[in-house]
Amino acid sequence: LAGGGPYLERFRKLAAEIGVRDVIFTGRIPAIGPAYLASDVFASASDSETFGLTFAEAMHMGLPVVGVRRLGAKEVVREGVSGILVEPEDADAMAKAIKRLLQSPALRKRMGNAGKRESERYSIGNSARKTLSLYRRLLRGG
Repeated sequence: LAGGGPYLERFRKLAAEIGVRDVIFTGRIPAIGPAYLASDVFASASDSETFGLTFAEAMHMGLPVVGVRRLGAKEVVREGVSGILVEPEDADAMAKAIKRLLQSPALRKRMGNAGKRESERYSIGNSARKTLSLYRRLLRGG
């Protein structure tokens, strides 16, 4: 599990309590790229990520994604195409979605490839073109 956050220690304790030994908790990392490259699935239970940048980044790296059907995740992830969305605070659904992807290499590959294609919507070039187009429309008064 890459990254830090307010639940890191709680997750470490939980893993120890239930006897999970095959999870590495990295804590805060300086660059996320290597973590994406070492992963099979990207999952985030955050229901407060407003843009969904981490989902777009993971999709760009070819990972299928699992997220909460709220805010940025539901705008970036195409359900059943580039990933799986679950209801907020439904830990069982999140676990089942992750397990489904981990148990199906073909599904991971299909969703990962679709996500990679879809992530181009958020590339620097596309974002700059859309922003410039919006500014031009606003300057014309419409």
